[in-house]
Amino acid sequence: MLELAKKITKNVQERLSKLTIDETINVLIEEEIKREYQGTDQSSQGTQEINLKDILPPGMDLDNGEIYDIETGETVKEL
Repeated sequence: MLELAKKITKNVQERLSKLTIDETINVLIEEEIKREYQGTDQSSQGTQEINLKDILPPGMDLDNGEIYDIETGETVKEL
């Protein structure tokens, strides 16, 4: 969390130094927070599916909330 705050602060400082339009600092900070948290938002089902696929053992796949054996098509586990 601290690293994320440091990154947001650095990004806001860089953007402030390049500012060419009249934009409040609150808007800059809000945009940077959204940008940094976008990658950590786990409310998206698609993100969860990608993460689960990355940790499944070889020969297994995820579809419709079920882990199944690719070779046999048999459901191994329902999520």
